Amino acid sequence: MSLTPPSPPTPPIAPPPPLLSEQSPPSSPVTHFFGWLLTAVVVSTICLLTLIGSKMAGATGAGPQPLNAEYVLTGEVIIGAHQLGVDAALLQPQMASLMPETLEEGLAKAILAEVILGPEAGVKSLESVEITFQDPLVPLSEDLEALLDVVSQLMFARASGEPCDPLTQEASELLGGLLPFYGPLLEAQATDDQAAFEQMASSCVQLLVILLGFGLWYLIAFLSGIAGLICIAIGVVVHNEKKKPALGLELSARTGSVYIETFGLWLLAFFGLSFLLEFTMLSTGWGESVPELNLLGSLIAMFASLFTLYWPRLRGITSAQVISQLGLNRVNVFKETLWGCVIYTTAIPILLVGLGLSSLLVWIIEAFFGTQPAPSHPVTEMLAGSTVNLVLVYVLACVAAPIVEEIMFRGVLYRYLRELSKSSGFLISFLFSALISSFIFAAIHPQGIGFIPILGALAFAFCIGRELRGSLIAPIVAHGLNNLVTVTLGMLLLA
Repeated sequence: MSLTPPSPPTPPIAPPPPLLSEQSPPSSPVTHFFGWLLTAVVVSTICLLTLIGSKMAGATGAGPQPLNAEYVLTGEVIIGAHQLGVDAALLQPQMASLMPETLEEGLAKAILAEVILGPEAGVKSLESVEITFQDPLVPLSEDLEALLDVVSQLMFARASGEPCDPLTQEASELLGGLLPFYGPLLEAQATDDQAAFEQMASSCVQLLVILLGFGLWYLIAFLSGIAGLICIAIGVVVHNEKKKPALGLELSARTGSVYIETFGLWLLAFFGLSFLLEFTMLSTGWGESVPELNLLGSLIAMFASLFTLYWPRLRGITSAQVISQLGLNRVNVFKETLWGCVIYTTAIPILLVGLGLSSLLVWIIEAFFGTQPAPSHPVTEMLAGSTVNLVLVYVLACVAAPIVEEIMFRGVLYRYLRELSKSSGFLISFLFSALISSFIFAAIHPQGIGFIPILGALAFAFCIGRELRGSLIAPIVAHGLNNLVTVTLGMLLLA
């Protein structure tokens, strides 16, 4: 008989923890609803504030206003081409495309006719402007009456062939203030200031060369983008026919409503911090005395808002999982950078579609609500500042914005939408996710409603990069490259 004590019973083996693909943070229709509600409230508030700002700009523009940048740029390009030897007859269609809607625009067109076609053509155009915009029942304002007198004085002096006496400082400031570029150009000609005229003509030639250079850049990018889109489409079709795994974006993990909650919180944090910093700058006067602090504040608000990425950790997703799911995992940076350049070129053909839709949208809006202020971005007003200011603009537009916006839009929001709609099939899910995230991306930018299709088109291209590569590096590079080209072009045009 054995004296060995019996062995204790073997404890039951605990089942292995569920795989990431089998578990999901606590979510319900209620958490999805509140995530979307927070997002919708913030986005609609931003759109409303943008609309109110547009209306206020239109209201403040009831009196005499300087010519818009488009009208000035068109005149500079025409004169630049004329200085390069392009025949006046070939430039007349471009001049005819300027359809003046105000007295200021009519006077600018008359000045352009005087420079390109000669003094007699300028006087004839001026007489037509007087007939069109002088209504006996609605007298011109004091400033416009004075402006018309100054332009008439200079025009008739040019037609007589005798140099005009120098203008008073008040008249010269009025002319340059309401007719930027055009007024000083006419003044230089009429007062026989050849040095000033040649300097302005030279700047027009320089501007034209810059535009031609960027036009060539965009043409090459457009053709490359068309080729890239064709190759991507063929690759996706072949990939799906062979029934291979997902392209680059892996969606096996279930995250429920966590990322729409995160996105809504980020919107609230980002715009809340931006408002707080702007209020601080205005109330203290720091922003006015040191303009660079405004951009520095925007940088702080942008990067500080990323603290909301801790929310998924609070909801039960590990840091490693967040990094992987948002496309921030370690990759071959050189390879992804090359892909970012490819994605940038594919954005150019898509951007043309956005331009067409934007033109249609603006036409519809103006048909119902009248002429709207031209779209602009606050950053463009800062390009003519100090060197430090310009460096901050580049850092904000080409580094900070691409990193933060791609993390939140193509990382957080796009991933949530793809997971939400993946049961609908790849194509429907991709289009749904790309269009919704791109619309929200465009809507929160301050350029205005008419600019939404253009920004949305760019965002759609960035979604292609996110889908193909899985990583966010390619969309970040494409976003940064687009902003780099745009800011540089704006800086050169305003120089």
